[in-house]
Amino acid sequence: MPNYAIVVSNITCDWGLYTLLTYIPTYMNDVLKLDITTNGLFSSLPYIVFWATVFCGGWLADFFRDRKLMSTTNTRKVFDTVAKLGPASMLIGLGYVDCSQTALASVLVILAVSSAGFQYSGWSQTRAEWQIVFYIAAGMYIFGAIFYIVFASGELQPWAKDSCSNPSEEQNTENFLDNEDGL
Repeated sequence: MPNYAIVVSNITCDWGLYTLLTYIPTYMNDVLKLDITTNGLFSSLPYIVFWATVFCGGWLADFFRDRKLMSTTNTRKVFDTVAKLGPASMLIGLGYVDCSQTALASVLVILAVSSAGFQYSGWSQTRAEWQIVFYIAAGMYIFGAIFYIVFASGELQPWAKDSCSNPSEEQNTENFLDNEDGL
C-alpha cells in the first residue's frame, strides 16, 4: 500500500496544482477584477514562493531526519499532510473572498500554491535516488508515447458524430479532417 499512497498523493496534489496553475489568471480577472498587468504579477507570485518552499521544505525535512527528530516515514507524512491540507483550507477560504478583498485573495492563493511545495520535501538526495526519479519520469513519457501510437487515431470517432446531422454534413466533416490545411 505505501506505493499506492505515493501515487494517490502525487495525483491529488498535482490535480490541485494544475487547477490553480490553469485557473488563477481567470479567477484574478473574473472575480478580483484585476487588469492583465496586475493579474500577471499576482498569478506568477505564488509559483515563485512555491519554488522557495520546495527548497526550504527539503532542507527542513532533512533537518528533522538528520537530527532524528522525526523518522523518515513521519517526516514525509507530516510534510505531505501540510501539502494537502494547507492548500485545501486556503481554497475553501478563497471561495468566500470577493473583489473588495484583493490582498486577502492574493495571500490565500500564495499560501495555497506554496504550501503544496511541502509535498516535495525530503525525497531524493543522492544521484542514484535522482536517477530513479528520472527513470520513472522517462518511463511515463515512453508509456504515454507507446499507448498513443498504438491506440490513437485521426479518424472521426463514432461517439463524436452528431446523430442528428445528415450524411452530407458528416462527409464534409470527414473531408475537412482529412485535409491537412483545413481548406
